[in-house]
Formats: sequence, C-alpha cells, structure tokens
Amino acid sequence: MFLLPGFALSAQDGGVDEDALFGGGTGESNAASNEGGAGSDSGSESGSGGDVNEDDLFGGSEDDMFGGSESGGGSDSGSGDGMIEEIGEPGEDDGDDSQAYTEFLTSEAVQIGGSLSSSLSNYWSWSEYPGSDDAPDDQEVNDQLGINLRGTVYLNARPSTDLRVYMKVKTSYPFSSGTQVLDSATYIPDIPETPTEDEEGVATTSTTVETPNLDIFEFYSDVNWNQRLFFRFGKQTVNWGVGYFWSPGDFISLVPIDPDDPEAEREGPVAIKASLPFGLNMIDAYLIGDETVREFSELGVAGKASLYLAPVEIELGAGYQKDRPFRVMSTARLPLRDITFFGEGRLSFGRQGSVVSDPGDLDVEPVPELPVFEEDDATYFSGTAGFLYLKSDLFESKTDLNLIAQYFFQGEGYDGSEYVRALAYGLSTGEIQSDQLGNTGRHYTALSLGLNQLFLEDLSLSSFWQANWSDMSGQINSSLTYRFFDGLSLSAGVITAYGESPSEYVSLGSFTLPPEFGGEEVSVPSFKNPFGDLAINVTVNLGGGRF
Repeated sequence: MFLLPGFALSAQDGGVDEDALFGGGTGESNAASNEGGAGSDSGSESGSGGDVNEDDLFGGSEDDMFGGSESGGGSDSGSGDGMIEEIGEPGEDDGDDSQAYTEFLTSEAVQIGGSLSSSLSNYWSWSEYPGSDDAPDDQEVNDQLGINLRGTVYLNARPSTDLRVYMKVKTSYPFSSGTQVLDSATYIPDIPETPTEDEEGVATTSTTVETPNLDIFEFYSDVNWNQRLFFRFGKQTVNWGVGYFWSPGDFISLVPIDPDDPEAEREGPVAIKASLPFGLNMIDAYLIGDETVREFSELGVAGKASLYLAPVEIELGAGYQKDRPFRVMSTARLPLRDITFFGEGRLSFGRQGSVVSDPGDLDVEPVPELPVFEEDDATYFSGTAGFLYLKSDLFESKTDLNLIAQYFFQGEGYDGSEYVRALAYGLSTGEIQSDQLGNTGRHYTALSLGLNQLFLEDLSLSSFWQANWSDMSGQINSSLTYRFFDGLSLSAGVITAYGESPSEYVSLGSFTLPPEFGGEEVSVPSFKNPFGDLAINVTVNLGGGRF
C-alpha cells in the first residue's frame, strides 16, 4: 500500500518519526551518489535518465518513513536507528514498552555523517554544427575541463523523545572565493606650484578577502506536544508537489527544480512548521521568513493538507507573503502496477516582477523599439502532468528500464522567441530579475530514458530530451556509462541543441543597448545551454560515497 509522501506512523500508533513527518534531513540526492550509472548524465550528475528512485520522485523511502539510519548505509538523513519498528506510545502501565519507546527515539551520541561526490570531466564543444552552412571556416573547438568535488556533512542529535536538532553543511570546489575590498582611502589636495603638482583626488588601496565556500543548508530543531502535534523551527527543505522535472505547486522552496538534475536537494526557507497527522492524512502549517523580513506583517504564511484516498494521494495547499502573489495548488498521484501517474496545478493571483507587455524590436536601426515592461496583477494557471514507468528484467533479461515523461504549461511564460531577447534586455537594465529567466516559454516537455545492465551487467545507457515548444528550441543529452568497480566508472556522452537564435536553448549572441543606456554591446549567453550546438564529454567518476 502506498502511503502519503513523508508520513511515517499514524497518530493513533504514536512514535512518529520527525524525518518522515516533516520531510527534511533527506540527504544528498541519488544523483550525487550515483557513480556513473544511467542517471549520472555523464558527469554533470543529472538524475534525468537512469537509476530513478520512486521514493526520491515522490517524497520518501521506507527508511525515511520509519527512521532508517544513515550509519546503516541508507539516506543521509539522521532519521533513525536503522530498523523498522512500530512502538506504540507508552502509557502508565507499559513498563518495557516505555523504555523501548524512549531508546528508539533518543541517542546519547551525536550522529555525524555525510557524502562526497568526485569526478573529472572534459567537454569539447562547437558553437555551430561542424560542416553546417552556419559554421565559419575558422571555427575552433572549445575545450573545457570540469572538476567536481563536493560534499555534505550533517549532525543529528536526539537528546530526548521530545527534542531533535539537525544541521547540514555543504561545500564544493573551489573551497573559497576572493573578493576585493577597500583597504584605505587618502585625500590628496590640489597644491599648485609644487614640484609634483598633484591633482586633487582620493588615493585608495584594496586587499583581497578569501571567503570560504561553506553553506549551512539546513539547521533546525524538532519538538512535539504529546506525540500529537509536531513543530519544526529553523532553515529547512520544503518539498511540495509531485512533479519530477517541473513542480509549479512548490512555491515555497527557494530554488525551482533543475531539469538537468531533478533529484538534487533544493534550498528551503527559515520557517516554523506545525504538523498534525490524523490517520494516513496530514495537515501542515508554515510561518515563513527570510533575511529581508523586518516586520511581522512581512512573514509568509502557507498551509497544506495531504489526503490519502486509496489509491489516489492528493495535496491541497495555499500560500501568501507580502509583495508576492497569493497562490493555491493541488496535486494528485496514482500508482498502477509498474506505472505511476502524477499531476499538479497552481493558480497565481499576479506575478512576482514585471511582465514584458510588448517585446519591441531591438534590431531596428537607427533607433530600436524598446520592450515595454509593466506591473502585472492578472491571474495565471500553471500545470503539469506526467508518468513514471519502472520495469525490471525487461524482455526476460536483466535489463532494467526507467522511463519518465512530463508536460509543463507555464501560465506566466511567453509565446515566441522575440520575448527571449526582450527578457535579456530587461535583465541588463534591471527591469527583469534573473530568477524570471528560468523558464521563458509556456509549453515544455521532457522525456528521460534509462537502461541499466544493458548487454553487460555494468553497462548503462541514458538519454534526456527537454524542449521549449514556445520558441521551438530544445536539447538532447545522451550518455553511455561503464562501471569498472564500486568507486570507478567512465561515462561518454553527446549533447546537442536545436532551435533558432535567439531561443532558450541556443546561444543568443549579442546586441547593442540604445544610447540612453550607454550604447554598449551586451553579450547574452543561452539561458540553458552553455555548450553551443554540439558538445562531446568524457567523465571519470572516482571515489566518493556516503559515510
């Protein structure tokens, strides 16, 4: 039987695990630990085409639901003691049950663990297809080396049955970045008829400050009242929605899903969360803040009800924060044997940021027609639907098939490639924020195919296609991976892009700003594809794992 994502035991059973209840502390994604399997995307660690885990897709494994231990090789969660055991809430005469209950939910030692991902990649890319009519005779190959070394460390403390503290820190190479800061400033007066005849001004000196590349990804505490009402306070991940490549219903997470790495953890806000389980259902309420909040009225509020109506799982939610649109969402998930269908929808009353009401024409000479930007309070619908198909022992062989397909309609998006350049112009002038450029179109599709143990036990194939049907551009990423042994694998892949320029997946080139904005030439790279029309890559995954 399928339970609601993130829910462990019912309130009647007691002994609810906070990880399952709140859905946090889930650790690194499968993509981070996949050493070159079909889901590794040839070194970019994409989970978009191979070892797809249905638990990652929809929100919780049995370990997450019942308290699996990271020390036992499970998820990087700090969520239990490595066993599945239902222990009822202790009563006055329970004796041994009370002691077992306490031991199950407490630990004298602080659990420490984490994960490490390490790989070396090299990309050879061409801005135009070699030999095509658009390719210049002197086109050179762009050779780019990539070093991936990143990891997480978590601390998990359960000093009592009513308190849990969890912290996760992330880092990646390079482990620090240098920033130039002003060190001193000296006024130089203008003294005429002197040997130097110094001009009046200010002489400055600067120094470089190294800042560690260290990110506190999660830091929260869990408390509860009588094992009935559960609270979490701190920085935490919030995973609403059921979409795999896109999730319009998750408007609380600080970053959207990256279709190239859909199983990666996404940063969440600082929030107070209250959860009330009843039967196999759950009600969650949030009070959300960030570093910009200075008054109580600026706090965000959100709520969600998760309902299990066998065999369908449903979510209904809403959220609002000052200066942001009010949003409502709903999701549904239906598992049928080897295939699982999912869908979600969102209504937004207004949009965050300006809208391009007229794209103009920046190529008109001598005076371009500038785009027009306006504030927008219209109502927008966004929705998505898709399915996940998992099949083991395909064609009576050992080959495993993973197939994921999804369609995404974005109501706030734009039809036509002319809006892409207008958005780039708005970004250069401050009218558009960078987070508005994630998906520029209205209609998207994605298809991911993974075949594990293909002909050979350690050989796998993955292919991922994503397309923007509003500007008719897209990208296809295919890779072949061979695992020599645990800890060493080799991947080779090809990345191809198609579409007219400008478009979301094809390089935009450059354009010149009007004189009133300085008349400078602005180079605008593709929003989604840094490689050009064609790229070949080879990746070696060496070492890494969980600890």
